[in-house]
Amino acid sequence: MFVRALTMIFWVTAVPTVGWVAVSSLNYDFARGLFGERGSRLATTFLMGAVATLSGLLVLHHRRADGDEEYWTGAELVCVLVLFLSLFYGVYSFFGWFFYA
Repeated sequence: MFVRALTMIFWVTAVPTVGWVAVSSLNYDFARGLFGERGSRLATTFLMGAVATLSGLLVLHHRRADGDEEYWTGAELVCVLVLFLSLFYGVYSFFGWFFYA
């Protein structure tokens, strides 16, 4: 039950994150106009942090639940890919928020 709720929260968080990144990359002036310079970078940092945390928890659960430690399932690979991308982009946006905004 917990994993199902965690997966649902992950996808509910991932969809606005992808939308926000798409809007920010296509028209940054629009994104900056919504929350300001610092606010738009902070929103990106929070969204990426939430997605990274949720995908990390899902990978941790899947790796512990499966008895076979040698092979990765498709769900684990997707979660690890999302974890890597969200951590990379989240850290990048955090430094942009902290140093440049």
